[in-house]
Amino acid sequence: MVVRRLATLLVAATILPLVLSLAPRSGGPLPRMLFVIRNADSTSDIIPGVGPLGRLSSAPAVLMVREANGLVRPFLRNSNRFFLAVSDPAVSYDARWVAFAAIAPPDSCWRIYRCSAAGDSVVRLTDDSPDADPGQRYGRDAAIRYARFDDFDPCWMPDGRIVFASTRFPMRAPRGERVSNLWTMHADGSERLRITSERNGAEEPSIDPTSSRIVYARWWFNPYRASDVVARNASHGFDGALPADSVDLWHAISSERDGDLARLQGGDARHRSGQWAYQPVVLSDTTLVGVISEAAGLASPGRLGLQSFDRGIAPARPLAGYGAPIGHSACSPVGLPDGRIVFSMDADGTGDWGLYIVEANGRGLSRVFDRPGSLELDAAVLAPRRLPPRSIYPEYNPHAPEPLPPISLAQILASEHTVRFDCLNVFANAPIDAAIPDAPKLQQGLRIRFFTTIVNADGSGQDSLVVVDEQRVNPQGGVFVDRAPADQPMFEQLIDAHGHVVRSTAGPAHVAGFNAARPGGGTKCVGCHVGHSQIFVETSRGRGQFTNVSTSATVTASSQAVGTLGPMALIDRKTRGAWGEVAWVAGDPGPQWVRLAWQVPIESKGIRLYRLERRDRAPATSQRGRLELTLYSAGAVVRHQSFDREWRSNDGWLGFPLTRIDAMELRYFPALNRGRDPAPLALAEIETIARIAWE
Repeated sequence: MVVRRLATLLVAATILPLVLSLAPRSGGPLPRMLFVIRNADSTSDIIPGVGPLGRLSSAPAVLMVREANGLVRPFLRNSNRFFLAVSDPAVSYDARWVAFAAIAPPDSCWRIYRCSAAGDSVVRLTDDSPDADPGQRYGRDAAIRYARFDDFDPCWMPDGRIVFASTRFPMRAPRGERVSNLWTMHADGSERLRITSERNGAEEPSIDPTSSRIVYARWWFNPYRASDVVARNASHGFDGALPADSVDLWHAISSERDGDLARLQGGDARHRSGQWAYQPVVLSDTTLVGVISEAAGLASPGRLGLQSFDRGIAPARPLAGYGAPIGHSACSPVGLPDGRIVFSMDADGTGDWGLYIVEANGRGLSRVFDRPGSLELDAAVLAPRRLPPRSIYPEYNPHAPEPLPPISLAQILASEHTVRFDCLNVFANAPIDAAIPDAPKLQQGLRIRFFTTIVNADGSGQDSLVVVDEQRVNPQGGVFVDRAPADQPMFEQLIDAHGHVVRSTAGPAHVAGFNAARPGGGTKCVGCHVGHSQIFVETSRGRGQFTNVSTSATVTASSQAVGTLGPMALIDRKTRGAWGEVAWVAGDPGPQWVRLAWQVPIESKGIRLYRLERRDRAPATSQRGRLELTLYSAGAVVRHQSFDREWRSNDGWLGFPLTRIDAMELRYFPALNRGRDPAPLALAEIETIARIAWE
């Protein structure tokens, strides 16, 4: 009765008087919008609807509509159904229907509902029946423990289906939180199908308007860390673990509409904080917008911030809240047709959240609506939207996943549902300047291990680690597995010829989370490092063997200018930034040389040179003169070539027939400059296109 009265008071407060929102100070008029208004709780720092702590908050809340003229009123009407709380409104593409999550008595769990765009004709879409009884596999105690589950975060798909998050698949995350996963269903609630098998959590789905793919937040965390002193090279926790970044965040993943072909949607893969993208949305220009938190995994209260990523994989641009100069905390972004972003923000840290709007570049911040002492969250545009392009994978995966997690390795291996795992080259690097760290260095004798966990029935989340498979990495870096378990969260680890975990510049080659693939599908990728799923994959194994191998070289040079990074700048895949950090600048203007050497023989077909771009305060440098390229194998010269030209970033390719080498030397002889002393040589990068040599 107390909750019922609080909700009643909240409704009354929003009706009397009729509230006019503040008009944005920049940009065009706003379309009709739905949002949720909640009573503020001064005793809690948890933000309703955010993360494992707040996503199922039952704090009283009312669904509101902001009309195009700025008038704000309650949305649901002509219904005898009374909701204790509502959240997550989502509008169909034709704007005829609205889906939302709500709690209605006597039920105390969240369920998905649908109503008309007028706020009437309310229909419940999800029910209290689980996909399977956990007691069948785990016993009576587990059945009782998992009897409660919640459905939330609905999102309309282009084909008229609804994708939503739920905790109805019976698992606990490592800290004991109920695991969320994604389901799809028809608009009438029929044909419910689970499409993800995340070990920790999948929620907050949205649709990429440029591709129709489902974009969602995944809890990226692995309690097992790489180790060289414990069995199977995997330590639970930090005891005996190799030094590495602590990874406990939510990042943006995208998949086809049946959950297949999942990949990283965006973020700055070189920095952990830059990978945060909870509540992800993609704008019409492919910009990714998501939420960052100062609290690991959103498993404890903390400030929230909004950040964007140009065209997906890119450095983060702080927009508002935590990490940005504007606001105290921010969340719940939604893109408008004109590219602006509506979001929720606590401007001063008092817990009073309002609706704001900002341009994707962070400019033009304006307040849309803010009722003092309340929380305005979960905005959604109540207007027709253009349908995005249809997926190139139009048919749904016909295989329904197992309704309960397996309880033994034998059960996993006995399943007839399998996938392929094809990595064309674990040594493959991303393009120059891509916000993705380097791949592992070239080496021979590698093996790859596939791990999974067996769910313990006690619901603690402390599962049993098992090795599903171990395979040899072929000499050119390829891994090809015909039958890997489908719908089973796994992680991989590279082991070198001495039984140690492979190291790279980004830390151990040990996946910091769990991945799963749908039956009959699989993984076709290159690389073995953060962000590798965003690297272009060649159409054949042969082409996939070639990549930029400069990052595996030892580099030396004849000289370097004072205050610069030195020759290491030539192999760091960076050409943009402060000149002293992204380029090798010779120490004097005379003849110079640079040498790259590899521990294993390679077969190269050319190099590409990147010059130092003109920048303020950059020294006068030259790319004019004669270049001599010498290729070596076991100390002997196998090719020598001379080039006379001015080098530019768009014509710096020096090609030659495929040649087996283990070192190369580039010598530079400056051109005469009409009697003036020549400027010193400067190069931003040397890209070596090659593969490990065939024996």
